Amino acid sequence: MLRIVGVRRLPVVLLCFAMGLAADLGYHVPEPTGVRKPIGRLLATRPLSRLNRRILGPTDRLFNRLSRGKVTFSGLGGYPPLWVTVVGARSGAPRTVPLLGIPIDDDIALIGSSFGQEKTPAWVHNLEANPEATVSFEGREVEVRARPATPDEAQSVWRKASAIYPGYGYYAERAAHRRVRVFLLEGGGDQSD
Repeated sequence: MLRIVGVRRLPVVLLCFAMGLAADLGYHVPEPTGVRKPIGRLLATRPLSRLNRRILGPTDRLFNRLSRGKVTFSGLGGYPPLWVTVVGARSGAPRTVPLLGIPIDDDIALIGSSFGQEKTPAWVHNLEANPEATVSFEGREVEVRARPATPDEAQSVWRKASAIYPGYGYYAERAAHRRVRVFLLEGGGDQSD
């Protein structure tokens, strides 16, 4: 009989940390099936990407607030956003943005594609200035540190992202004039339930 001594005395935070960031948050993004693939391609077109950039964040914030953190508009479509809070590079104020996280094994990656738009999103500059951030999903919150992905890691993230949401392939083409940053989040333990 195998006996593990002292496991009950370990803090829950250590047990969560051992599982990985995606598991800490209970975060996963289902692979697109059926009608989600063609809808994803349609949403990634230039006009709808511009529209999404303007309305998706506010709509997700509204749904998130009304449901007390349990539902977002993006999540209803099968693309659940993480709520990433970074410190503003110039203001020093906390800035929270909904972003689609890309689960890579038990880690989570973020891509600064901004729907393939002209400019790099502000959260990227903020994260580069201060890599400490807080990530939350459905009421669970974890302190993280972001680091730039290596070229091999970034390539792996782009492949996985394109499999989850076909729009990422279009975004990469449209944003080819700039360096689209890819970050890997390295987490701490669960902060709240």
